[in-house]
Amino acid sequence: MRRIAATLAALVLLGCAVAARASTEAAEAMPIDQILWELGIKFLDVTIVAVLAYKFLAKPIAKAMEGRSEAVRRQIDEATAGRRDAEARLAEFQEKNARLEAEIQELTAQTGVDIEREQAILVEEGNAAAERVARHARETIRQELVKARAELHREAAELAVRLATEQVRTGLNEDDQRRLVGDYIKEMETVR
Repeated sequence: MRRIAATLAALVLLGCAVAARASTEAAEAMPIDQILWELGIKFLDVTIVAVLAYKFLAKPIAKAMEGRSEAVRRQIDEATAGRRDAEARLAEFQEKNARLEAEIQELTAQTGVDIEREQAILVEEGNAAAERVARHARETIRQELVKARAELHREAAELAVRLATEQVRTGLNEDDQRRLVGDYIKEMETVR
């Protein structure tokens, strides 16, 4: 959530910078109060777009990330259960070994080697499985975050460029601003 808010704040600042640049280029022929008014309107436009983007994009992204986190948690739980099963099997083998002490005295040397080898294999397999699942989960989370960030950056950049281009191209008046805000609201509703 914080990263989304930070991204939206960066977009607002980018929009302000674009608006300021456009205003300074036209400043030579306009009085300062008109420049400030246009800059304020442009800032308001960028803020509205940022708020709408946050409102409509924050929940779906957070929901997707939550779903992915739950899947990763499930995979880790499954790996932990597998490790517990392996440890339970090991404990079972050790218990049988203790009960059969009298019969095993003749085979102590061979049995000790077999138990240690089985224990090492089980622990190694359990650790390897847990590590594979954890590594896969970390990589999957990382990839999902990269995808979500890239998509958010791309959409935000497109939106900012469209807004800036439209504002510079048309030299917005009050009717144009109302129309543009209405168009963006309609467009954001269709995105839903």
